[in-house]
Amino acid sequence: MGSFAAKPNTITMNLYRVAFYVIVAALLGCCRFAAAQSLSIKDITQFFSPSVTLRSELILPSPLAENDTVLHTNAGLGLQANIPLKGKIEFDLNLGKLKNLKNIKSWTDWQNISKSVPVDIRAYQLFLTLGGGYRNLRLDYETQPHRLPYINGGVMGIHLQKKLKFLFYSANLLLSEDVNTLNQTRPFFNGFVGQARLYKFSFLYYYGLFLSAGNKRVLPVPFAGISAGLPGAFNLQVILPMEVSITYRKNKKLLATASVAVSGFTSGFENRSSGFLPGYDQRIGFANNFIKSTLAGTYVLPKGRLKVEAGAAYAQGLRFLEAKNKDSFSFKPKAAPFVGISYQMNLGNRSLVSILFDKIDFKW
Repeated sequence: MGSFAAKPNTITMNLYRVAFYVIVAALLGCCRFAAAQSLSIKDITQFFSPSVTLRSELILPSPLAENDTVLHTNAGLGLQANIPLKGKIEFDLNLGKLKNLKNIKSWTDWQNISKSVPVDIRAYQLFLTLGGGYRNLRLDYETQPHRLPYINGGVMGIHLQKKLKFLFYSANLLLSEDVNTLNQTRPFFNGFVGQARLYKFSFLYYYGLFLSAGNKRVLPVPFAGISAGLPGAFNLQVILPMEVSITYRKNKKLLATASVAVSGFTSGFENRSSGFLPGYDQRIGFANNFIKSTLAGTYVLPKGRLKVEAGAAYAQGLRFLEAKNKDSFSFKPKAAPFVGISYQMNLGNRSLVSILFDKIDFKW
């Protein structure tokens, strides 16, 4: 049947919003793959909101190795914009669902109530994503830090299908250096596609495939995860193989999150000193990976939200690569304190996701 304008059923929309959160979690995990140079600048529950987010983070100085006197400091600054391009919601009358009314046991029997709503809902939302920033890599034998810039842009979309299924996808171009393209900024393609589903109204699961292509290399990475409510005001997010986090919502304005996540980036910089890498006077490839454990507090403002996090970066791995001779130098710095701060400015309730979900609390 044709589509018509109507206000979504509140119960049904609560269920749909739960499923959207899982997809947000999946996208957040994939984006850590998709743009290794970029910062994790999106809160899970706000990933699809029209917004501009500014984030900075710092890994405090740590020795390059156990007994090394050279200190390594890593800082970053990033900007990300989510701009809604197009969105639509349709309601198709389905009187056949009324037969499920006989199965409703009480007003809290949300599963059978939702099955009895005589409407099929289809919706989609497309976003333009733009971002950029740089990393500051400082080695204390040098007076000036190395600035490692990047820029990316693309589109992402999410489609609501029947039976509480969701299709989500993204395509992104990243302009940056790579250890095999030193002194040349080349595009790298990153994309992913996945599906999520609400299972027995207790938790959601999702799965998909991430793909990275560039410089004659193709890297496929499968991913999967769940989102589950815990007793009280807690929520658990697990994104394999990237992140585990637990969030506590004290009220509508204050949230606390504990998380463990994998992070990192790659780039290249000019070798300024022969004292560190003797005999090399060209650009050096650089790769950094680490695990971070953090505690974060988020305060929701009228037109945005402020997030502050602190913790530690450990299991660090640094790798310097000289492309011409294929020489590699690896280091394992000690654990170091990690701090980050971000501010998200909302652009207004102009997208489908904002209209449907911004005013509804996520509760199990």
